[in-house]
Amino acid sequence: MLDAAAPSGLEPLTQRLDEMLQELQEQRRQLDRLTRAYAVDAEQIDRMRSLSSNWDPRGIASHIREAIASTTVLTDPFPHMVIEPLLPESAFRTLLDAVPPDDFFEGEHPNLKGLGSPTTTLPLFSMVVWRSMKDLVSETLSPLLVERFRPFAGDFLRISLGDEFVDEALSLRLHPSGLRLMRRRPGWKLDPHLDPRSRFINTLLYLARPGEPEGYGTQLFRVHEENFVARWANTYYPERNGTRCEVAKTLPYRGNVALSFLNLGGGAHGAAFPVEPETAGLSRLVFQFYLEPGLDDLNALVSRLPAERQAAWTTRVKKKDLRALRRNSRA
Repeated sequence: MLDAAAPSGLEPLTQRLDEMLQELQEQRRQLDRLTRAYAVDAEQIDRMRSLSSNWDPRGIASHIREAIASTTVLTDPFPHMVIEPLLPESAFRTLLDAVPPDDFFEGEHPNLKGLGSPTTTLPLFSMVVWRSMKDLVSETLSPLLVERFRPFAGDFLRISLGDEFVDEALSLRLHPSGLRLMRRRPGWKLDPHLDPRSRFINTLLYLARPGEPEGYGTQLFRVHEENFVARWANTYYPERNGTRCEVAKTLPYRGNVALSFLNLGGGAHGAAFPVEPETAGLSRLVFQFYLEPGLDDLNALVSRLPAERQAAWTTRVKKKDLRALRRNSRA
């Protein structure tokens, strides 16, 4: 007769079998993606051959410099730039052509899929173009945005850090991070928020195709609190902390428009893409990246702050606490 304790002895084996099945399923997905990538490569041979005539990194970099230099930094409701067109028209068309088919996008959320992992298998044309775009972000776009926003960043850093640390914070070198493609579908909603505090600048490039409706772009919110900055280190939702927000403007979802903004305070951003008859079949495709200091450099600065200022840079509110804040704000 089997010992009553025997089933518990099988638990490690059962767990390992589950892990092996998950590994096999992931390998199968990778194989399917690789097979699909080869098929797409075969269809895009002509695009690869003509790439050098449509995608000139030096010419694109020159255009980006001129576009940013001629764009005004707007301050209502908080510092931001609307750069249009960010890229030469032929380069933007090539970038659109390099967006891989939907089955390469990943994510469990039904209304949001993304693409950004460096290990993700992609068709060759997509991989070459988007890697070049990432180089342009790192070498050209990022330093230009940092310089344009620097005069405005000090006001918010002074509130968060104190006068004595502002110059040091402004001298921190900012690096691009979180580069990804995102496809949002009806039903996706982002309440007014600030991204994690380490992300000083957020930039979105709209990848709309000609003829797509321009509604349901990024929302910029006016936050009704004097000297508003986030109170904790991870994503901060002012409404859930009892602070009223109102939409100040909604950016048009228009191809080759880049929205770049400070994420240091003064306002918030969000998005609303409702499920309605007019949104059926639509999606919103965006290329996003952040600019943030190196973690060690930022931590070294924050560690020298007075305790009452450190908390807002080091405290991370857990999801369950955020849910409680949300319930309380709606009560």
